[in-house]
This record gives sequence, structure tokens and C-alpha cells, in this order.
Amino acid sequence: MGNRWRKYRHSMAFGIYRCRWKDVENSGEPAGVTTIAEKLWWWTLLLILVFTTTWLFCWSVFSNDYNDFNWFIYDSIGIWFGWGILILSIFVIIMFYLMLLVAAGITLIGSKRSRYMHLCHKITILLILTMCIVAYILISKLWNEEMYASVIGLIMLGQWFHICLLCVITLSSWLIFYEIMRIDNKKVWIIAVFCISALFLFICFLPLFFHSPCIGDGVDDMPKPVIIAHRLGTTKYAPENTILCFDEAVKVCGDFDVETDVSISYDGVPFLFHDTNNLKRTSNVEDVFPEFADQYPELFTWEELQKLDAGSWFLEQDPYRNVRSF
Repeated sequence: MGNRWRKYRHSMAFGIYRCRWKDVENSGEPAGVTTIAEKLWWWTLLLILVFTTTWLFCWSVFSNDYNDFNWFIYDSIGIWFGWGILILSIFVIIMFYLMLLVAAGITLIGSKRSRYMHLCHKITILLILTMCIVAYILISKLWNEEMYASVIGLIMLGQWFHICLLCVITLSSWLIFYEIMRIDNKKVWIIAVFCISALFLFICFLPLFFHSPCIGDGVDDMPKPVIIAHRLGTTKYAPENTILCFDEAVKVCGDFDVETDVSISYDGVPFLFHDTNNLKRTSNVEDVFPEFADQYPELFTWEELQKLDAGSWFLEQDPYRNVRSF
């Protein structure tokens, strides 16, 4: 039974990594012989896995501002959708794919089998790398303040990441040194040992290079910031800039301040509205005044503004997928 399971496991790993679903012994390839090029592809796979992990972490940190991202897309193409969650889901699937590929490679190394990554895998992981690079560039250009938020998140969770990193390094040390011990060139072997040892030491002493504001004496006694809601209140339960929205926020958060945007109608009546260009995003102005849909909010009279519906869109589009729970 043990031999059958071992044979099945090796065949699965061989099939996943090499995309050749047949018995390893009948593959016609020498066991344990892996070219330098394939070893480089293996390390490239590991580096791309780490890089993708950093992007997945950053995008998870950005989740607090997915609403702004969704509005940005909505203003561009006019379609409301949970783009932030969609991107998160795509990269979770990508992470699963990369980890499955890495697990297959580790199994082949442990069974002393050759590693020849299929061309489809090579193209895919390069596409994934390109996606991550493009995503980082776009975020840094269009949403630069969020990069700072990811740095703050990393600082806050730094101690936990360090513990996880130590566990990963400890569990994978046998694999790393197994690969190093198989290097025939003495100079390359010395360089590899030096680099890996330096990396291990750096990871061990990493806490000396960062400080987390979430741990330490007196943290619980520090004054907490005042919660100030800008235009939103509790947008998951009511449309923004509405009394209902503010009332719901009071129930959830207790005492807090509201900072909102006041505009002046054409006949001098103050009203709350965030957007400065037009009324299209959160009202039915295109239905009531289609010829003036692109007009500035301040150019409408108060009587005209009262004819608009600024709440039904919330029930119809259900941006947070929670209307059914009301």
C-alpha cells in the first residue's frame, strides 16, 4: 500500500510539473538529472511565488478602499461591479496554482526525480510576473497613497510575518541545502552557501530593523484617534450623504464626527453632495433631466434637486450585495 501511494504521489507530481500524465518510470527521462536551465526555472518559480504573495498582501490591505476603486472603474466604463473582490479572487487562484506547482517540484526533489517544467507553466508564470509588475506600476501611478497603506500594514503585522517567515525557512531548509549540496562547481557552491547563510542570518535578525507601533508598553494607554466619517457614514447599509446613512453609522460607531461636502444650489439653498462635476453617480438625473445630466450640481435650483432620487440606485445596483438582508 505504501509503495503504491508513493508511486501515485510521484506520478501526480510528475504530471503536474511536467504535464505528462504517465508513470514516472516509463517517462524515458533520467531520474535525478536536472539541467541548469531547469534549476533556474525552479528558482524563478519560487521568486515569482514570493512576489505574488507580496502583491496579494498589498491588495488585501487595499480592501478598505475597494469602494473608491470600484467608483473609478464605474466612472470610466459605466459598469458597477466588485472589481476589487474580483482581482483578489483571481490572485488567490493564482497563488493556489503556484503553490501546487511548487509542491509538485518539492515532491520531485524529495523523490530524486528530474524536473522539467512544461512550457505552458513557464509561459504562465512569466505572465503572472508581468501581471504583478503592471499592477504595482498602475497602483503607484493612479493610487499612490495606497502603497503607503501597505507599508503601514506591513509594519503593524511585521512580528507575525517574521514568525511565519522563520517557520517557512526552517521547514524548507532541507530542500534548500539539498539543492546546494548537489552543485558540482566548487565556486558556485561556495557562493550559494554564502548567500543562503547570509539570507538566513538576515531573516533571524530582521526584527532589529523594524518597529511595530502595535506592541510595547503603554500602547493601551495611548489616546485613540477620533473617528471622522467623510460623506460616507455606513455606506454598506444606506446611500452616502443621507441622514439614514449617518444614523446607521451612529448605531455602529457611537459618538463620532461627520465631515461632508456642502454645495449651494442655483437659488442659494445649501445641500449635501460630494461630486463636483455632475449628479449622475448617485442620482437619477439622467432620467429626470437628461439634457442637463452633465451639468454642475450648483447650476440646479433647489426645486429641481428635490425632484431627483438619490437612493433607489442603491437598492437596484446593490453595490455591497447586502440588500437582501434588509
